[in-house]
Amino acid sequence: MPQNDTSITREEALRLAKEEGVVAKKFGGDKEVVIRAVQKLVADPSFETGDLHDVFKAMSNELKDDKQFMMGLMKVDPSAIHYVSARLRDDKDVALSLTSVSKQTLDKHFINLYVFSDRLRDDKDVVLAYVGKNGEDLQHASYRMRSDAEVARLAANNRKAIQFIAPVLWQDKDFVISMSTSPYSKEAFERIPERFMDDADVMKAYSSPFFGRLALASERLLHDKAFMLDMIKVNSMVMEYVPEELKKDPGFMLDAIKTDKMTASYMDRSLRKDVDFMIDVIKVDASLYNLASPSVSGDDRFMKTYWDVTGMTRSGKAEDIIDELEALIQEPRREAERESKEPEVVPAEAPKLEPKPEPSSDLSFQADKKVIDPEAIKQAYDTLLFAAIRQADGWNVPWPEVFRELTKQLTGEAYPMIYGYADQTHEECLDAVSLHGTDVRFVLPENQTTDVCLAAVRQDPKAIDYIADPTPEVIKEAERVRLHQQQFGTPVSDRPYDLQRLLNEAEAARRAKREVEFSEERAEDAPVVSDDETSL
Repeated sequence: MPQNDTSITREEALRLAKEEGVVAKKFGGDKEVVIRAVQKLVADPSFETGDLHDVFKAMSNELKDDKQFMMGLMKVDPSAIHYVSARLRDDKDVALSLTSVSKQTLDKHFINLYVFSDRLRDDKDVVLAYVGKNGEDLQHASYRMRSDAEVARLAANNRKAIQFIAPVLWQDKDFVISMSTSPYSKEAFERIPERFMDDADVMKAYSSPFFGRLALASERLLHDKAFMLDMIKVNSMVMEYVPEELKKDPGFMLDAIKTDKMTASYMDRSLRKDVDFMIDVIKVDASLYNLASPSVSGDDRFMKTYWDVTGMTRSGKAEDIIDELEALIQEPRREAERESKEPEVVPAEAPKLEPKPEPSSDLSFQADKKVIDPEAIKQAYDTLLFAAIRQADGWNVPWPEVFRELTKQLTGEAYPMIYGYADQTHEECLDAVSLHGTDVRFVLPENQTTDVCLAAVRQDPKAIDYIADPTPEVIKEAERVRLHQQQFGTPVSDRPYDLQRLLNEAEAARRAKREVEFSEERAEDAPVVSDDETSL
């Protein structure tokens, strides 16, 4: 029987609704007929929300204006909201009843603030309920609601909603700062007015999690010492945006170092040559001594301050330095000898003791399979080098010779040390920078040849900072090595780390030089030098 047949009886309409889920147009205002049709359709296993559209269309206007009846239908199928009367679209209870439905269902049936009256779109309770479900619903709210900070912040949990926030809110400093904690603060930062780029509070709020935003800060703000120090407390990498003028300012840089010692590497080179400033720096953290220029490193006041701060020696005198270094360099050997001894056993059952292991051909020697490796030498080298730089209490100690003797006692070979060594040879300089690239700062200017400089930057690209007059070739090589290490994490030296080779070559060169000197002395009928003296 046709749905629009006006001759249909009520009994036939009820049967049609019950059996086929169809509402006859003539009985669109009969609740019982509508309910039976809805029950039939909902009982179908394939039922989905939205399948009741034909039923809703057949309903009379009077029934669509029945609040209780329509709210009941919306519980079954939320899309019924599209068929309610204008009066119910202006009813707050009706609007709020749908906020319990999932966001997916609301999106599926295009249910948002747009379906309600202008009055409800200006009602804060209703707007908060809907933008809480979907921030993009902010676009359908009234301008007054889009200008409400609470509503806007809630909607901002949705990235796309930020574009619908009223412009007037972006002029409010408190609101702008509050948006810095939004999950989409990046989009918020792109919308704040330019005048806030000169506001310390705003820029601190947005730059704390992402300091790269300081690139857009005003010049006045970047030159503001207090502001930049506050930012350094958050992340020392902020120093990348500190103007060069501040990097040359002793007061600012000292405060920055006190805040985070990692900022020390950003100081201007002029400060590294300032004795008073560098003394203040090592008082903050003695480990920053290596940032001082060679001229400062050799200053007596700087040296004395370092010893006072670190307490590395009992008195700071040269003989104490040597004594402590001898103890330092000999301790690994004593420990190895103690461990290499077999435990005492009952004489009757005592096994034959294994012969004490002889020193190996390389730097390391074995003791119960424990290797005393070149780290002991490197530690002694670093410590003694520092002592040499300071020339404690003005003692005129031949540090290169002292170090040669100490390393020879430990390894049987001598190690070259170029600091304070007026008779540096080209090979000694090359060997020294091949092991410690930054030792190029101790190479005399006339010995800073291209191959020495290249060897230094290949061992450590930071050596470029200590080369007096680097050539374009050296600068380019330093950058190449730096990028290679950054990418692969491995050194790129044409002279690989081989301490044994360095020791052997250095000792051979030393002996050859001594033989030449002795030959010249003999030729002049000089007194014969004993073997004990030549071994020093």
